[in-house]
Amino acid sequence: MAACGAALMGMRPVMEIMFMDFLTISMNQLVNQAAKIRFMFGGKASIPMVVRAPAGSGTGAAAQHSQSLEAWFIHTPGLKVVAPATAHDAKGLLITAIREVLKGRIYLTPQITRDVVMTVTEPGLKPAVKLTPRQREVLQLIAEGRRMKEIAAILKLSTRTVETHKYEMMRSLGAESTAELVRYAIQIGLVAR
Repeated sequence: MAACGAALMGMRPVMEIMFMDFLTISMNQLVNQAAKIRFMFGGKASIPMVVRAPAGSGTGAAAQHSQSLEAWFIHTPGLKVVAPATAHDAKGLLITAIREVLKGRIYLTPQITRDVVMTVTEPGLKPAVKLTPRQREVLQLIAEGRRMKEIAAILKLSTRTVETHKYEMMRSLGAESTAELVRYAIQIGLVAR
């Protein structure tokens, strides 16, 4: 894991793992090296590293792309796990994790907010469509980082109906991703930044 070496040389790498499931490949470097180096060298060396690894399901990804393995890492001395609930939390926690220099960090994001963290500071969409009350409810819950099944349960709708609302909003706004929908929700004041 190149990020460990970069951190030892004084950098603060932010490593992106596409899905948390793939962290199992780097368990030795992460758990036995990065997490423990500060203890092994009496605090004279540390690995200030952030690992972004989206966790959980809700996107229709396969079995090897949907696990929530954060409990493995929570119980590892030297690692700190954070899991934001909103786009605003994601931004703040990522900035805080990068600034932290004493321990290695694993930064976990729910699948739905993955693009939001990367693009949260980009300018929002211009209002281009009037939303129905139901679409506003769906958009607010999407912007809060909730998954499609959860939104369906809250609104007492089928998952297919929720997805239809989502794609109708994306089409009418010209949005190409969930992140653009979230930016629009922030822009019109449905959720706080």
